[in-house]
Amino acid sequence: MGPDAIVAHLGRFFALSNGTFTLETESATESGNLVSTTVRFTAKREGLPDLDQHGVDVFRVDADKIAEIWLIGEDQAVEDAFWSAA
Repeated sequence: MGPDAIVAHLGRFFALSNGTFTLETESATESGNLVSTTVRFTAKREGLPDLDQHGVDVFRVDADKIAEIWLIGEDQAVEDAFWSAA
């Protein structure tokens, strides 16, 4: 996954939240080809409770590109409901 794919993925969150999506990296560490970050992310959508969660993102890097990502939020059901609401 290159930079354009990451920007497109995050751009969807910005569009769904009318520009209110924020993502803060709190810490990062690496071990070999794995990078993990602790994050806080927030967003607002009309008619829904605000999203405000912490999480851990783990990236596997191959040839200087992200090959795999695992995104672990503190309440996946709440996050899924927030982003999938029509």
